[in-house]
Amino acid sequence: MDSIQPNWGTPECLYRAFDNPEYARSFIESGQFRMMNVFYYAHGVEQAKRSAKDSHEGRFDYIIHDNAGKITAGGATVYPDPVYVLSLSGPKVNLDHLQSQYGKYVVRINDPRCFASDLSENLSGAYRAEFLKVHYGDFVELGHGMRSFKIDQKPAMRNLEWTYSHKHADFSNDEEYRVAVVSSERGGGYQGMIFDLGKPLEYAELL
Repeated sequence: MDSIQPNWGTPECLYRAFDNPEYARSFIESGQFRMMNVFYYAHGVEQAKRSAKDSHEGRFDYIIHDNAGKITAGGATVYPDPVYVLSLSGPKVNLDHLQSQYGKYVVRINDPRCFASDLSENLSGAYRAEFLKVHYGDFVELGHGMRSFKIDQKPAMRNLEWTYSHKHADFSNDEEYRVAVVSSERGGGYQGMIFDLGKPLEYAELL
């Protein structure tokens, strides 16, 4: 199982907040949940909670200042590869924060590795899953409404992965761990996908 979650690590548990008790029960009782296209959180979140909106989702622009004064800039966008995300929170998250921002019905996943395995085993050949701990950083304002992450060195990750594994430090209280399902099928706009693992998640419980 280690090979399917190289960037997730081994959190003792993870949390998922729902604003509807039926969604929480469906997650626990049948392994059913929705994953949204990452661009939804940048451009299509008007009907969702304001706290979920992040205009930099799906992009990663960076700027590096080295000790010699050299400046290196770069970036990437997730487009056109559809990436669907399920946002979870780590064991250190403040549950009051989680409930106030994302929903009062909180499910605890007591075996994140088993959840990762169950999800991976239910994906077709057109999809692959990645399990990531979100990295938080600060922006450098570049003028004309443009800004980039300030980092010490170029991340040792594929460009596409940067676009859905980094967020601004403003979101750090979320302690986010993220399931990202990358599709080789282009298109889909901001639409989400319903995943159904087809079995109760015995390692999940409603708090």
